[in-house]
Amino acid sequence: MTRFYKYILFRVYSFSEKKDSTPIGDTVLIMCVVHAFQVINLGLFFSLIFGLKWVYQEKSLLFFIGCFLLFATYYFLVFYNGKYKNWFKEFKKESIEQRKINGIKVWLFCWGSIILFFIQAVIVILNQKYLL
Repeated sequence: MTRFYKYILFRVYSFSEKKDSTPIGDTVLIMCVVHAFQVINLGLFFSLIFGLKWVYQEKSLLFFIGCFLLFATYYFLVFYNGKYKNWFKEFKKESIEQRKINGIKVWLFCWGSIILFFIQAVIVILNQKYLL
């Protein structure tokens, strides 16, 4: 795993740790949501390139079971073995200036993925109107 991704996990975890909740569960949920937006962004990008249409799909029990399995897989890949504690020790030593700069990068990664989704969705919808 890259250093930047480990740092993102550290910042999301430390943010969740301040609240009265389960930091690992919150981190897994937040990162899975961010990655879902990133995958959808790729789908929207390819739909623009290849002219594919997006149609609404009804959600089923199978969809929710699949989401749960993805969350569980993410947990087991990242947090289960406890290596994250060693990663986080390294980042706790950063200076205030580094924390601000890296905080902007984390914000751009997480929120930028979501904002990019909405921008791309509008572009795809407008593009499909003109294709019809």
